[in-house]
Amino acid sequence: MHLSDECVICNSKNLKKYSSIISPFLAERIWGIKSFPVKLFWCQNCDFMFYNLRPNDDEMSRLYKGYRNDEYQKQREKYEKCYTQEFNLLLSGDSSQTNRKIASYHVIKNNLDLNNVESILDYGGDKGQFIIDELQHADRFVYDISKVDPVPGVHIINDISESQSHKFDFITCSMVLEHVSYPLDVLSNLKKFAHDKSIFYFEVPLGESPKKFFCLLRRFPLACDMLYSAIHKNLTMHEHMNFFSKLSLRYMLEKEHFNLLFLGNVIVDHGGAKGNILYCMASCSDIP
Repeated sequence: MHLSDECVICNSKNLKKYSSIISPFLAERIWGIKSFPVKLFWCQNCDFMFYNLRPNDDEMSRLYKGYRNDEYQKQREKYEKCYTQEFNLLLSGDSSQTNRKIASYHVIKNNLDLNNVESILDYGGDKGQFIIDELQHADRFVYDISKVDPVPGVHIINDISESQSHKFDFITCSMVLEHVSYPLDVLSNLKKFAHDKSIFYFEVPLGESPKKFFCLLRRFPLACDMLYSAIHKNLTMHEHMNFFSKLSLRYMLEKEHFNLLFLGNVIVDHGGAKGNILYCMASCSDIP
């Protein structure tokens, strides 16, 4: 693991810093130890929020291997009683998948001629089940560190080195960037699979819950700092180690030479748990 002392997006050291802890589930699953203190940072330059703890590739693999299988569910429910088998199934169930695909379809179709898409890569896409049905005519691929079997009709990219022989018209990265230690590395990997006319689609949770609280900190610093010290465990580091706003997502993508075609947000029902989701589509002027 690495403890960052600067923003992992813009490298600024102008950070608001708040005490927090890592979730007991995460600590046990990755390192086999008890929970320990971490810091939650809010970059005052690019508006990005993130935990200073940055797991390495091996540690991330231990977290996501067999993601949401029976072993994962039981280990998580040990510490989080609400994460029952029923809740686990709800998050990955048909209703959640359908709602997510409907929301993404409306964004994609308004910014891309689907008939021109002959190949698609869903980067970090689990089994490839979130590729919209309207692209079934295309050659469909998925890359995911969990190494689960893909859904029928979707092929696996096993390693980033396969980018030397695979270039895609459309590259999606949905609900990934909030999970990774170094988002800029993911963007670099995406470019490797692209050609000069590739279109990119990004989807991340809008990090408004912690942002609303920290906006109060700006207005009432003394009172809110005292309150935060009492409730900081409610902002425990979990699988989401990054929190994006429209400003920080735009900053990151434009810094890496992506040209935004669309940026917006919508409320999506994930099978009973609603979330405010940021959607972005872009081209790129910096393809290797």
